[in-house]
Amino acid sequence: MPKLWLSVDSDLHPSLLFETQEALVKSNIELRSISVYFSRYCSFETISADVKSGIYTIVKINECEIETLQVVFKLLEEVFIREGVSHSNREIASIITEIADLFAHVTSSKGDIIGLWGELYILSFAPNLDRVVKYWCTSKTAKYDLVLPDFALEVKSTTNAKRKHRFSLEQVRPLGEFKVYIASLLLVETYSGQTAMELMELLSSKIQNSELRASFLKLCMLKGGVDLGRSSLKLGTLPEGGALVVFESKDMAAPEVKLGTGIENVRFDIDLSNLESSIAIEVGSLLEF
Repeated sequence: MPKLWLSVDSDLHPSLLFETQEALVKSNIELRSISVYFSRYCSFETISADVKSGIYTIVKINECEIETLQVVFKLLEEVFIREGVSHSNREIASIITEIADLFAHVTSSKGDIIGLWGELYILSFAPNLDRVVKYWCTSKTAKYDLVLPDFALEVKSTTNAKRKHRFSLEQVRPLGEFKVYIASLLLVETYSGQTAMELMELLSSKIQNSELRASFLKLCMLKGGVDLGRSSLKLGTLPEGGALVVFESKDMAAPEVKLGTGIENVRFDIDLSNLESSIAIEVGSLLEF
C-alpha cells in the first residue's frame, strides 16, 4: 500500500497526503468541508525531523473543530486505510465526492441524535452485527429502520415520560403481506450513559468487514447529523427492562383512509403507554436469522 501521511498546516487544518507517481494534475476539488489538490510536489518535515519530498495528492479538511474532525477522520480511516483501496487520483476523487455529498445531506437536530441512539441500541442486540447491518435502511426518511427477509422493524425513541411516538400510516398499516414490528424505547438523560458517538464507535469495533464498517459509519453520520461528534448528550435506558417494548403494528390503532380518496402522507401520534404487547419476543431473537 502506498504511503499515507497526516499533516497539519499553519492554520491548524489537517490534511492527508497520498504518495502518488501520477504526473497528471487534475482540477482541484474545492468544497466547504473538504478540498483536494492532485499530484502536487510537496516537501515536509516529519516528527523525527526527517525531510520528505515527492508527489502527493492532498486531501485537506477545512474544519478545525475537534469533535467534527473526530467523525471525519474516523470515516476517512475506514474508506482509505484498508487493503484493496486504490490511492489513484481517480479513486480519491470518487471517494471524496461521495463523502462531500454525504456532508451536504446531513442536518442538525437533537431528534437526529436521539433517533440514531435508539437505532444503534437496537443493533447492539444483534447476534451477528455484520449480517444485520446490511439490512439497516440507508435513508433517514425510509419507512422502516430495518427491512429484514421476513419482516420490517421500526425503532421509535423518546426521552419523554410517555411512550408517545409519531408514525406514518404505512409504518402501521403496510402495503404488503409482511409483518412490521415497532420497537418503542424510553430513554433517559444520565451522566452514566453513552453518547451516540460512543455507541457508534463501540458497534463499529464489532463489525468485521471493513467495507461494511465504512458504510456503517456513513449511515451514522447521515442519520445523526452534523452534531454527531459535537453532542455531549448521554443517554441510557430505564432499569429492569422497562425501557424497551416490541409491538406488532397490526395491534396498534391507526386512522382509516379509503382507497381512491387521494389522501397521502398521513402522519399521527400514538401513545403506547397503556398498550400491552401481544407478542413475547426479545429484540435479539428478532435479529437472529
